[in-house]
Amino acid sequence: MNKELTEKNSAAVMTYKNLIILVQYSSTKEVDIGVMNDVMIELEKILRKF
Repeated sequence: MNKELTEKNSAAVMTYKNLIILVQYSSTKEVDIGVMNDVMIELEKILRKF
């Protein structure tokens, strides 16, 4: 199978108070962990407003 066409999946789970948040990232490129970390940080900032 061509590596370029192989779908890469990554999932991050974060718990906040009584919420369980699943962030799933899907790409045809190698998953950039830095991007996932940035998404989780921004999501945490949003959740703090609740």
